[in-house]
Amino acid sequence: MKKRSLVIVALAGVMMASCACGNAAETTTEATTQATTAATTEEKTTTATTTEATTEASKTASETEAKADDKKDDSNASKRSEAEGFIGKSCAELKDAIGDPIKIHPVAGADENGKYRGYLQYEDFDVEFESEDDSYLEEGDLSGCTVVAVEDTQFDNPTSDNVEGKDDTFKNEDPDFPGASNATKADVQAFVEGVVNDVKNSSWDSLGDKLRYPINIGSTEVADKDEFVTLMGNATVAQTFVDSITEGDASILGSNGQGIMVFDGLIWICDDNFDGIEATGDPDLKVKSLNGIVTE
Repeated sequence: MKKRSLVIVALAGVMMASCACGNAAETTTEATTQATTAATTEEKTTTATTTEATTEASKTASETEAKADDKKDDSNASKRSEAEGFIGKSCAELKDAIGDPIKIHPVAGADENGKYRGYLQYEDFDVEFESEDDSYLEEGDLSGCTVVAVEDTQFDNPTSDNVEGKDDTFKNEDPDFPGASNATKADVQAFVEGVVNDVKNSSWDSLGDKLRYPINIGSTEVADKDEFVTLMGNATVAQTFVDSITEGDASILGSNGQGIMVFDGLIWICDDNFDGIEATGDPDLKVKSLNGIVTE
């Protein structure tokens, strides 16, 4: 009997120990679960806070950019309004009042009234001007140029940060020049290189074969090659013109209704076999304008 009692007591002890272990395991599991839950909650809170901060920063940046754009638009509108007040006045006065243009775009040759025209390109508007001659191309003096109109820009809008040393105006990525010629860029570039070499070497006879007549050289209208060769033999070639076409990039080519423009409009080229709609034969490239080639 005593022996049986000892067995029962022993079994009870084992059962109590087993229960204690079970409770301890449950307590450990619960603690682990709580810790994991806390860590997950903290991570979510941190992520949410970071996302909120990022969103707020992005919103602030967008608002700042929008305000800057609005300020820029207001400034451009103010400049344009001020420019309109200079119609009929000197471009030099205009420039002093509203600042330098991004670029000056000369129009090839004189118009039917003998006036030379061009555009001062600002951020989102152009100032059209006229002049009695094209001396401003060589001298950079706009005092003899008169403002005739202010209009929406017709050119690309490079900023002062990317326009220096690079001219994308009129740039045409097509292999030809719609509205001007069916020549390829390689054709035009080879032709331009020949013109540049003629000017550098004072090869007026050779250059005379490349011109379309009549052509204005400075303020003189030249009727044919003989007149051109004689004129250039007695003229003073503008060194600024020579430097510009020698150091410039002949690969920057583009076209508009006036023809094919290179070297910022110092040289304009046309195609005698292109009527503006279609080619009537192989390209026959000619120089139609040499703006600023002589000093008068």
